Amino acid sequence: MSLHRLSFAFFVAGNDTYTGVPNHRSLPNSYDYLGQLVGLVRLPNEDNPSYRDRILDVQINPAGPTYTGLVNGMYRELGLSKFDALRVSPVYISATETLARSPVVEVKATKVILYEAWWGP
Repeated sequence: MSLHRLSFAFFVAGNDTYTGVPNHRSLPNSYDYLGQLVGLVRLPNEDNPSYRDRILDVQINPAGPTYTGLVNGMYRELGLSKFDALRVSPVYISATETLARSPVVEVKATKVILYEAWWGP
């Protein structure tokens, strides 16, 4: 998709010519009304589908005073999204037996440690 720069020119009685570049303006619609009801302001240049998803997220992932609530609120207000960055699944060699004897996943700050045989601390 390429963006084309728009411009305009119009003439006024006489020999004066005025030129310029049009400004993008969003007109308020029903999403803006719903956003006001849930206390969510539209981000600059945010389109309707993205704003709708953030409005729905208010009910799905509510903000609050807990750590999870703070993360939910900050992500939503900044227009960010959460996703699974890493998924660890055991490999089964039979219906109930895993390839690793006693697998454990430990997350420490920026490290992920995988144990094949974990017998406890």
